[in-house]
Amino acid sequence: MIDARGALTRIPDVFGEVFRIPEATGQIHRVPLPPTPAGAVTRSFAVRPHELDPMDHVNNAVYLDWLEEAILGAAGPDAADTGIDVLPRRYRLEYAAAADAGMRLADAVWRDDDGGWSYRLSADGGPDVFRAGLGSTGGTT
Repeated sequence: MIDARGALTRIPDVFGEVFRIPEATGQIHRVPLPPTPAGAVTRSFAVRPHELDPMDHVNNAVYLDWLEEAILGAAGPDAADTGIDVLPRRYRLEYAAAADAGMRLADAVWRDDDGGWSYRLSADGGPDVFRAGLGSTGGTT
């Protein structure tokens, strides 16, 4: 799905209700996150050319790299307690908007109430681009 500029856009909530696919195992899931807590570990960075796909948007796998980098950075010396070394891992991912070449991004990562991790990536000073969680808090893989 694309918007008026020809850029990829978010799938509307009603999509899963209107277009039921028999093979699909569930509805389109969102990753609801509370406001970023004061103790979250944050960083800012710009999208680099090698992180782009042929449409000049960040490759979906790169968002997962950023999530894991943020978790490892937040864990510090306790990196063994991140859940990243557990197989299989359970991620909840929501691609809210496309990030483009050179775009400035800000992320935040924190431990959630269930001992897993919550992650928010936003356009620097703007809306969320990506929301995710890793760990014991249900959701989709």
